[in-house]
Formats: sequence, structure tokens, C-alpha cells
Amino acid sequence: MKLLRILAAAAMFAGILAGCLALLLLVLLMVRFPPILIAVLASLLPNRASASLVSCSRLRKETMLP
Repeated sequence: MKLLRILAAAAMFAGILAGCLALLLLVLLMVRFPPILIAVLASLLPNRASASLVSCSRLRKETMLP
């Protein structure tokens, strides 16, 4: 039972370490190659913009008088 807990803790540690290293690599790549940063931002912005446009159009329709 103790060995299983040790193996589980080692697997969790390795997973957290791999995630942190992947995030660090992504940040380094975005700093080194600005087009990657632009691509990441461009992929995030249209979703938020379209969501805000949809909410604005709904609000406009609700507030318009017939």
C-alpha cells in the first residue's frame, strides 16, 4: 500500500512538472517568435468578440420597442 502511494505521488509530481515545463516552453516560444503570440491572441479574440456581439444584439432586441 505504501508503494502505491509513493508511485501515485511520483506520477502526480511528474505530471505537474511536465505541465509547468510545457507552459514555460510556450511562453518562451511566444517571446522568441512574436507571430506565435499574434496567432494565439487572434485565436482567442474572435470568440470573445463574437460572444459580446451576440449579447449586445440580444440586449438591443430586448430593449427595442415594438
